[in-house]
Amino acid sequence: MHNGEPNIDSFVLKTIDDELPILKEYVSVLFSRQKVLIGKATLSTKSGVYAFYYEDTLMYIGEAKGNGGLKDRVLSKHVSGDDRHTLQKAFLKRFPDRTQRREFIKQNIYVQWIEIECKESVVLVERLLIWSLRPKWNLK
Repeated sequence: MHNGEPNIDSFVLKTIDDELPILKEYVSVLFSRQKVLIGKATLSTKSGVYAFYYEDTLMYIGEAKGNGGLKDRVLSKHVSGDDRHTLQKAFLKRFPDRTQRREFIKQNIYVQWIEIECKESVVLVERLLIWSLRPKWNLK
């Protein structure tokens, strides 16, 4: 402590210690969920974190925080979105025709997700998973 100020390091470490079990639980729940084909997924409009798999390999971790939540982010942006979104970019060369590409994605990409109400936790879980797992489509 300097001049009566609280010890910032202690405060930060306590906060991290308090939050880690919650983040670990989110990660555990996410990866315990069944993988579902994107074309058959019933995603909610709540915020959360999702994982894409192709050929049984984790390829991408993403977050959904906007108004349409997971449903909007995964279905509207990645499946039906323009060529700038991850799934569209991943299969653009193989399927130049957008309709064929979307059908391929719906029938070959699996998704897992977890709803997380706290938007700050959404960001933390997504960043933690990208940092630790380094999925191919997240790397630039």
